[in-house]
Amino acid sequence: MLNVSKVKKAIQAKKGQIEMQTQNSHESFAKHLQYCEKLSEWELTKFNDFILKAQAEKPFIGALITNDLKDSGFVSKFGLQFNQPAEIAQWKSEILENRIVCAVDGSQIDPDKNLNLFFGAVQASHFINYHNAQQKSDKDVDFEIILPSNSQDEDEFELRQKIAFERTAKEIINLIKVIDRIGKLPTNKRPLAFFDGSLTFSFVKQEKLQKDYNKLISQLIEKSQLNNVPVIGFIDTSLAFNLTSSLKAVFGGLDDKNFKISDSSLLSHFLSDWGSRSAYFEYCNGNEMQDDSINKLGFCYLKTSSKAKKPARLEIPHWVYEAGLLNEVINIVLAECLVGNGYPYSLEVADSTAVIQMAEREYFYGILEKELNHSFLTSSKQSSKNQRRRSSIKLS
Repeated sequence: MLNVSKVKKAIQAKKGQIEMQTQNSHESFAKHLQYCEKLSEWELTKFNDFILKAQAEKPFIGALITNDLKDSGFVSKFGLQFNQPAEIAQWKSEILENRIVCAVDGSQIDPDKNLNLFFGAVQASHFINYHNAQQKSDKDVDFEIILPSNSQDEDEFELRQKIAFERTAKEIINLIKVIDRIGKLPTNKRPLAFFDGSLTFSFVKQEKLQKDYNKLISQLIEKSQLNNVPVIGFIDTSLAFNLTSSLKAVFGGLDDKNFKISDSSLLSHFLSDWGSRSAYFEYCNGNEMQDDSINKLGFCYLKTSSKAKKPARLEIPHWVYEAGLLNEVINIVLAECLVGNGYPYSLEVADSTAVIQMAEREYFYGILEKELNHSFLTSSKQSSKNQRRRSSIKLS
């Protein structure tokens, strides 16, 4: 419980610093808005050449502009106007009816120190919605125990990294299988595949692990293009800085000390109307750890809900943009988000199928004890908690 008087006292003690930081943030935001205004004055090749040169001096993962900026503008408004809820429902039906949309998501169980268990588990689910009254949707889960490697040097942190990777790998492999499957089905509407989260994994710092992630993403993009099934990495709340990093490099210089502004924060100023989107930008990789997979991707931002403060980030393979499918894909995403109240319905179902709740984790340990005929060491207090959680859960 917060002590209000002490909270106020703590704020007052740092009031000057907080106000200074807020002021710096406002000034930086204003400068970034000016950068956006200047962007339209630059030719595509001139801007992109500048970024490539800047990356050679000081590596960063930025953004390159595409012809979409010239063709659609920095911001593209949704083309239709609805006067009645029935009109929105009709449009949504026209977009989704008889269209196959799939999604994957995953969850994991990390090692439990209380039980002295040095292994974990991963679960990945897929969901296929045919949007057809005659064809039932398809969902399933894949569960696997993840053991440490034979190396005695592997510590708990490394095992947790391994579990996280295996979870993501299972999600991607499942999505590849589903794309292969739906790509062969007869349909008069282009299918769409959702991946929950970023397709770049630029947050991974370990070189070998980064290469493993990149290899999987390259396979996913190739299968997506081969089957003509666009795949979208959907990030509801993004803190990426690709566009703002490039803007600062071009207009502020590599040593620009402006307060760091995320792409979504900057673009929320421009994307105020439902259905509006930013231009499509290409990733530009200045990180030697990244291989070619990130250079096969681009991104744009989309206002998927009138209530959302910030737009969602869509990571989209180049082949989708180059094939002229961007607007079609955006419409499918918007229609899915109408069903899911601002979040793609297919991802919503995949998430609810994949998630492993705390009580379910305890139930997993109970199953483990029975299957192995072994009681894991734990305290009386923890044992009592586990028993209560296991007895209250409902399983599918």
